[in-house]
Amino acid sequence: MGNLKVYFDYLVENQDQQENIIKDISIKGIKKQVIHNVLSSDELEDLYYSYPTDKGNILSRKRNKITLGLLVYQGLTTQNLEQLQV
Repeated sequence: MGNLKVYFDYLVENQDQQENIIKDISIKGIKKQVIHNVLSSDELEDLYYSYPTDKGNILSRKRNKITLGLLVYQGLTTQNLEQLQV
């Protein structure tokens, strides 16, 4: 949009146009964050199957693997996990 404003200013200076018709236009919206280094489906599946459940506190390890499964197979976000209820 900024480039168009500069272009229309140029047209006004060269008298090709009487006024800059887009000088007061601004685009507002939500800026989205681009995610980098996304794992492939095979890498996610390897991560899930390689998660150990036999060491340490077995119940917490199983809970963590279930949570990982929800992230990998259901596509939940951390915000979705916070909203889960028993």
